[in-house]
Amino acid sequence: MFACQVDKITYKQNFMTLKEFQKKNNYSHQQLAEFLGVSAASTVFRWTKGTRMPGKANMDLIKKKTKGKVKPADFYA
Repeated sequence: MFACQVDKITYKQNFMTLKEFQKKNNYSHQQLAEFLGVSAASTVFRWTKGTRMPGKANMDLIKKKTKGKVKPADFYA
């Protein structure tokens, strides 16, 4: 969680990376791929390592499957 104070108002931003989601749920790359409905665990591996970015359709899928815990903006955090 990220918190900052601006003009005596504290804003909190909750964000979770796909890697953090994977770790929190004790998923292997294969299990996470199956959970997301992605055919290749190697694709999920690249997403969690940050070497590849999911396309829009997959970002929407990730947001939906993680119930909004991982959002497209979290890939840019």
